Amino acid sequence: MGSLESFRDLRSWEEHHEIILEIYILTKNFPEDEQFGLCSQIRRSASSITANLAEGFGRYYFKDKIRFYYMARSSNTETQNHLILASDLGYIQRETAEDLILRLIRGQKSINGLIKSTREQDNRNYYYFPLFTNYEIKILRRGSKCYRFPPFIKI
Repeated sequence: MGSLESFRDLRSWEEHHEIILEIYILTKNFPEDEQFGLCSQIRRSASSITANLAEGFGRYYFKDKIRFYYMARSSNTETQNHLILASDLGYIQRETAEDLILRLIRGQKSINGLIKSTREQDNRNYYYFPLFTNYEIKILRRGSKCYRFPPFIKI
């Protein structure tokens, strides 16, 4: 894929954006008494997926990125729950809900890949060098600085 210049280059963001657009169209047909109930909930949870992916992409530290990707994954699951409820209440057809849920599950796997990839990038900053003693020292590189930690110190 090459380098990612924007959150819009994330495959996971693209997949979820398409789903969200469909959800907004579907929820236009919800009953009026649900406008501030389930309709609002499903729209907010769906749009939260891409919002968290975008915010995570914009974060500098890997742990921050991963935290927002986890929130995007949680919003994905919440949206699946809302689609099941909307289907059970008869607001959307079961087939439509199942199709969207399957796509959300694929999107969730994409987010999992993004989390794994980001975690691997974070782990590349740690180097282990064996010493002549019976333990290893952890070396943390951040930019031009190098920090040494004995193994009993958690970093």
